[in-house]
Amino acid sequence: MSRSYFERSVGTPFGHLPLLEWDAFVRSYWDRRPVLIQRLSRKPFVLGEVLRAARNAGRIPRSETAYAQFTVDRAQHADPTPGLPRSGERRFDAYQARMLDQTAGHRYALIVNRLHSLDFALWAREREFFAALWRRTGLPFSSAITTLFHGNYEHSPIGVHKDRFSTFMFVLKGRKRMRFWPRRPWREDVSSVLDYHAYMASSFAVEVGEGQALYWPASYYHVGESVDLRPATSVNVGIPRSEHRLRYDLDDLLPARGDMREVSSSRNDVAFVEAGLDQLRTQHNGMPLTWRAAAQRMRMRCQPHVLDARLREIALMRYGAAGFEPPPKPARRRALADHAWLRRMPESVLHWSRPRNGRVLYGANGYVADTDLPAATVAALIRRLNEGEPCSVAELLAWPAGGGAPGLVEERAARRRWLETLIAWRALCADAQVSS
Repeated sequence: MSRSYFERSVGTPFGHLPLLEWDAFVRSYWDRRPVLIQRLSRKPFVLGEVLRAARNAGRIPRSETAYAQFTVDRAQHADPTPGLPRSGERRFDAYQARMLDQTAGHRYALIVNRLHSLDFALWAREREFFAALWRRTGLPFSSAITTLFHGNYEHSPIGVHKDRFSTFMFVLKGRKRMRFWPRRPWREDVSSVLDYHAYMASSFAVEVGEGQALYWPASYYHVGESVDLRPATSVNVGIPRSEHRLRYDLDDLLPARGDMREVSSSRNDVAFVEAGLDQLRTQHNGMPLTWRAAAQRMRMRCQPHVLDARLREIALMRYGAAGFEPPPKPARRRALADHAWLRRMPESVLHWSRPRNGRVLYGANGYVADTDLPAATVAALIRRLNEGEPCSVAELLAWPAGGGAPGLVEERAARRRWLETLIAWRALCADAQVSS
């Protein structure tokens, strides 16, 4: 891309890139201003994988984190299941046709959060695509988010808002319009506005077509709009750039709020506090038992050897997931025959670490576990597998790796379990497996 091209773009509210070239993008647009990307040399998402991931969202228990939202006109359904793809819908066109018939002319929106955690092929493709950006900017300090937007909704259900994420929007089907404000257009102390007609004059809009992408920095207020009544489908990838960094670091290192609920048998933070206050009213010997138990749990987690192990676990997870946590659930572990041949998947790299006063940790693809195997054995086996050459299970069970004792039954069993786990993580593939 010539320098004169960028100079011609400086006076406009957003830039244009005929083709995504990461060096040019980072130099001129990253954390600076929006840019419309006309063409991608490789696809970060394909409709079939996106459809499968959205279908998998329907299998998540509703008691867990809300993965999906389904809105008709401006009314959000308590149960998003009617808006999710069904098992028999193998093509996106079939799903879209059903939704148009089901909503009978009303505008609708399906939003699926944490999309990358719902399908391994989608996760792997997305991770590989963004690896080129991380090489230039570094891994994000917490996970990126991946969100599916589908429908013919008038505008984003949340209205005009600003995120802590710089965002890429990839349009897979139809056309979408994004409207932007470089700064907050209202004076009221609210974080979002649904009716934004009064602020249109200070905005600018960008239309994005199928196969194109749009990037905007975290500093911009924005809202998504439909171009017409035809549904559109896009996947947004948000990369954390601002706000709450210390909070997310502490969430990684110290007890999650779920630990405190476990101690207090409370369902939420308010109940946890109220339980402590009730105890404070009825006892007069210092801190309530509920709070004392939580404080003790905190002290345990802050011990140097515990923090050391947790830091190593986070590092293995973060580098393995490469910006997209959590990874999809691992495959079912299967028994591995001695005659099977193994090879490392090209996009996966195995890592290990030995905490102070702890068991050896190993990780790949964002998964982490510990093992009874000696550190020298794990290190030698990982070196062998990371070479990328095929090797037999029998060789790895008998190979005198490090300080282990491969002749012992327990040692061979531990190695086999270790290899079976790596296959379930999709870090290794085997040409022959025996079902358990």
